[in-house]
This record gives sequence, structure tokens and C-alpha cells, in this order.
Amino acid sequence: MKSKFLIFSIFTLVLLVGCTKPNIVEVKEPHFVGEIIEIDTNYTRFLLRSTDSTINPNKRGEIWLSVSSDSQMINQNNKSLTFDNLQMGMIVEVNLVGGIVLDSEPQKGTVKDLSISRGEE
Repeated sequence: MKSKFLIFSIFTLVLLVGCTKPNIVEVKEPHFVGEIIEIDTNYTRFLLRSTDSTINPNKRGEIWLSVSSDSQMINQNNKSLTFDNLQMGMIVEVNLVGGIVLDSEPQKGTVKDLSISRGEE
């Protein structure tokens, strides 16, 4: 009887732990406006210091934004850009894939589309 209770307890524990959801926040577009302060070429991502956010207006700060092959990026003349065109100091407007950001420190998300507001050479 004790072994059945033990097996049942372990099964329940595994089921509960396996079903927890990551802490995510869903937001509406546009998601971020800010300055690129670091570029990580190893992981095709950049660190944005947010000056405006619809995610949580009271929680402005930094967010790592990954760029994928599906990310659409344009410059001030509406010409297509690649990750290699991004530079530190650029002011950009960013929308996230699915409007979802991982609520970590710093936050993380994936670029759906990006446009440069200022700082392009």
C-alpha cells in the first residue's frame, strides 16, 4: 500500500512540475522604442535600453532582443536591413513575435519587425 502511495505521489509531483508555464507577458503593438546599447553577434541579438514600452510603462529598462530569419527590419528610407546593419547608438522601434516577452532580468524577446528612428549612418 505504501509503495502505491509513493508511486502516486511521485507521478503527481512530476505531472505538476512538468505543467508549469514560463512567466511571460503578452503585450500590444508597438512594444518598444529605445537605444541599442550592445550587440551580441554570437547569438544574433542586441540589448535595447527601452525609453518607451507598452509592455509595462512602469518597468522601462533593458531587454535582449533576438533577430531571426523571419524578422523584418527597415531603415529610415524603408529599405530592408540585416542584423549586420545594426549599430550601437541607433534608436529603434521594435515589435515582438506574438507580442510576448520573457519576464526575466533583463527581459528577452524576439524581433518581429524593427524600424530605425535615428542613428543610421
